[in-house]
Amino acid sequence: MSLAVGDLVAADEIAFISASLDFKDNQCDPGVVIAIVDARSELNLDTDDILCEVMLNDGSIHFFYEEDLHLLTRLSP
Repeated sequence: MSLAVGDLVAADEIAFISASLDFKDNQCDPGVVIAIVDARSELNLDTDDILCEVMLNDGSIHFFYEEDLHLLTRLSP
């Protein structure tokens, strides 16, 4: 699955754990992908994974691994 900017996604417990973020019970937050970055070239991380910058419904912005997000709706054309 390849996500795009503007896609509506769900970040579940696994996504939060992989991103080293605290997960609160029943916090399967939907969010909008606002940027997609290559972890190695953009963030100088030693991985070839793709990260998505996601704005969650509470207004917070976090990076999640693309593979840990679930596509809800494709908003981009």
